[in-house]
Amino acid sequence: MPRFAPALLAALGLTLGLSACEAVPAAPSTPIAQTWICGREYVNHAWGYVRYGTVFDRDGNVWRYNSRSTPGDAAHPWNAPDLANLSESDLTARYAGAAKADIHLLPGDIAQHLPLVSEASNGKLTEPRMTAADMGEFVSYCYLYDAGRHSYREVILEEHGDLSMTNTSPAAKDLATWINKVLGKDY
Repeated sequence: MPRFAPALLAALGLTLGLSACEAVPAAPSTPIAQTWICGREYVNHAWGYVRYGTVFDRDGNVWRYNSRSTPGDAAHPWNAPDLANLSESDLTARYAGAAKADIHLLPGDIAQHLPLVSEASNGKLTEPRMTAADMGEFVSYCYLYDAGRHSYREVILEEHGDLSMTNTSPAAKDLATWINKVLGKDY
């Protein structure tokens, strides 16, 4: 056996051992109680009803939905009476007909960003500026979940379109950047 063989075997073993220690995002230690996490949506009522968007759930599944009707349609558009107090059934109606996309988020990544939603909920929205007419609204949002009441509060991160406003919280900016990174820029 050549003299360098033991050193080569030791180096190979050390390399294999270190590569097995590659960092893997940890799964959340406690399960995430809420079903829905964050999303982006476009809504327009100018020439009928249009609502489409992308949302992701606690398991990292990404869902895309699209709802349209003409002004004469009897279809009832989703319209929550109170965005600060949404139930699971409210959100089931919002995402009715949604289909899974070919994108999946890691639960550890979601768990890492979820605390930012609480911080962002304390941010103030800038004064709405009229920036267009009949363009509709492009909204990025996350949900703050109240486990005791089993309800969700929509936290707007940013809105553009007919009106433009931004959540002033640095956490909201971080969440909006993260959403664009993981979902891509839909609109």
